[in-house]
Amino acid sequence: MSIRVSYDSAILRGDLSDKLIQFTNCRSLHGTELTDNDVFIENGIILDESSVFYDQKRIADIKIDCMGYIVIPGLIDMQFNGAFGIDFSSLPPEEFIDKVNSVSYRLLQYGVTSYCPTIITSPPDVYHKILPLFGELKAKSDGAAVIGAHCEGPFISVLKKGAHPEKFVKSDLGDDPSQTLIDMYGSTENIAICTLAPELKGAREGIEYLKSKGVVISMGHSSGTLVDAERGFHAGATCLTHLFNAMPSYHHRDPGLIGILTSKYVPESKRIYYGIISDGIHTHDSALRIAYKTNPDGLILITDAISAFGLGDGILRLGDQ
Repeated sequence: MSIRVSYDSAILRGDLSDKLIQFTNCRSLHGTELTDNDVFIENGIILDESSVFYDQKRIADIKIDCMGYIVIPGLIDMQFNGAFGIDFSSLPPEEFIDKVNSVSYRLLQYGVTSYCPTIITSPPDVYHKILPLFGELKAKSDGAAVIGAHCEGPFISVLKKGAHPEKFVKSDLGDDPSQTLIDMYGSTENIAICTLAPELKGAREGIEYLKSKGVVISMGHSSGTLVDAERGFHAGATCLTHLFNAMPSYHHRDPGLIGILTSKYVPESKRIYYGIISDGIHTHDSALRIAYKTNPDGLILITDAISAFGLGDGILRLGDQ
């Protein structure tokens, strides 16, 4: 027996792990073209349509009418500071897991199926109390999956701090960068991404240490030059945090961090990734097109969403602002 439902049916909120699901009346991406093909899924895996329908002649347990919408893989947001009135960096430890889980569940309605909750520049005790909680968050499966923490700071340029609290900014990594990072974060086990400024004293050694722990290092909130970015790349950094924002503007005599996208010291076999806030406000459409045409394979769309995401217009708070 096959059940036909709309894409927003309450039936889809149950456990469908053992069901063959057929998405109909939809478009999906095949190569570079959107085509009118049905999509079959079982146990969370997309199946070969011709094999299921023509060869095996199976009938789907549930047929979902997508009403002409496009079916795409779940979205991943690498930089997400909070939503629905919840600011991840300001939560008390005893509320952190429940609040993040509530955000994770609601994110599914926006197509986000995994993300990195972002903790901006904070004092050591915040990291020591919050980061261990990510172990439990990563084990949850009833909402958007938590990949790990994105620690955006505190090792950034005070001149490019943006909305980060200046009193917690650290302008260098000291004489023993590895120990400085341990003192600041504690264990790096639950850190997926770390944003730091490559021009800071000890940044190269700090990047090497974080890379050895499996952390993705992104350069940002920086006053650095192209040379600083190149040194950071060769130490192990592979990404730029919200390109164009919180970094020097591109200049033809000193391209700054932005210049790493076309640096002759980045071999063709390597790739520099860059997050970009494509909302038409943080980044002009023309700048987005330049970045994409320069390095299309490295583009990562992010929201950099704050606690105001999902709320109506009005006067809202961001941290202590």
